[in-house]
Amino acid sequence: MQDLRGESYNALLLQLQHDEPFFRSFETWEEVIAHMRRGAFRDPAKDEILRPLLRAHRDDQNPRWRAVLLAIFWPALVSIHWQKRRWDADIDERWQNVTWIFL
Repeated sequence: MQDLRGESYNALLLQLQHDEPFFRSFETWEEVIAHMRRGAFRDPAKDEILRPLLRAHRDDQNPRWRAVLLAIFWPALVSIHWQKRRWDADIDERWQNVTWIFL
C-alpha cells in the first residue's frame, strides 16, 4: 500500500481522473480501494472503477496497474488462500499459486 502513494502511482490516478470523470471524486488510491471494499460485492458502481482500470492495463501493460488491482482484491485473495489450504500444504506455494492465478 505504501508504494501506491508514490509519484508513479499518483500519475496513474491522475491519468484516470483525466480520462474518467468518476475517478475525480478520489484524491488517493487509498480512497479508491476503500470505495471498492465497501458495500456489496456485486455493486454495479464498482464497475465504474474496474472497467477503466482494466482498460488502462490492457492499453499500456504498465505493471503498476496490476499492483493497484492486487491491492483492491487483497482481502479476497487472503480469503481464497485460507479456504484452499488443501491445494498446497506449503503456505508459500499456496500464496504463489493464488497470486499467479489472480494475475
